[in-house]
Amino acid sequence: RKSPKKQCALQFDDERMRHMLSELNGCSLLPNSCKSNLQSTMIAEIKLYVTSYMNLREIEKKAVKESNEAIAASALTRTAGRLLQSTVCGSTDRYSNGGQALGAKERAIENQKNNVATESDNLVLQKLACAWCAGPFQTQNLTIDVDATYCSWKCAEEGRVRRGNMFSSTKIRSSLFELERGVCQLCKIDAHALYCRIKSLQPAERLNTLLNANWKLPSTKRDRFLQDPEEHDFWQADHITAVAEGGGGSGMDNFRTLCTPCHRIETSKLHQRLKSKRLNEGSEGSGKQLDIMAAFSKVKEDKKKKKRKRKRVAD
Repeated sequence: RKSPKKQCALQFDDERMRHMLSELNGCSLLPNSCKSNLQSTMIAEIKLYVTSYMNLREIEKKAVKESNEAIAASALTRTAGRLLQSTVCGSTDRYSNGGQALGAKERAIENQKNNVATESDNLVLQKLACAWCAGPFQTQNLTIDVDATYCSWKCAEEGRVRRGNMFSSTKIRSSLFELERGVCQLCKIDAHALYCRIKSLQPAERLNTLLNANWKLPSTKRDRFLQDPEEHDFWQADHITAVAEGGGGSGMDNFRTLCTPCHRIETSKLHQRLKSKRLNEGSEGSGKQLDIMAAFSKVKEDKKKKKRKRKRVAD
């Protein structure tokens, strides 16, 4: 299931843009032969690029910025999709792929238990190699007596989210907040800002503020929610492709921020899909069983017919 993309409505001041291009022309960054039609073409290109960029997901924007590529406006959306490689692997385990640990350290521990640890596994366990990719640490990290875990910032980002430990959920929320700042990707409400506002109010004022914000209150633990609200009451780190549908063991590309009411709706839809899937699988299974029973019945009938034929011959 993919988040529906809402087009970002932007307003541009063509006169200011023309003035900016004229200033660039005066600084010799543009050719002197720059005419009005060329300016119009450049303005159209700028508008398309900015609009396309603003409609990207935050993690796609990050991939574009980190690539340092020169990207044409018409190819921005396609290029962002290429740069952001999907980590969805079809696993229904939250922190593994088909039962196999994703992190190098977790795999090394499993191999050591099974007495099949390799030299690479030993380096990881001795903290001489990366806990995520098993790549060796740089020499300077080893000489200054630094107890390192990851070999690069990229491995640190992936490992903290995908290795799975008691702090993984917190790290996922933290990484997602850095990208999307607590803004729901479906209804676009700023759930983090609402939480901060509610937290600053007295309990007696909170209910009216939430109702004015069209916030759907939880059906359970409502008193606790009003008396002592916490940030996880307002927004959730949601799997775009659910774990139960093959989205387990994935990275930040498969997460999105949802306000809690939207998350409840999406969770309800997921339960309905899984229920329908089980019913369909059950009906297909019962259909196969009926076919098998019919086959056995046919075999019995054929045997009876053969016996009847033999009797006629004997007579």
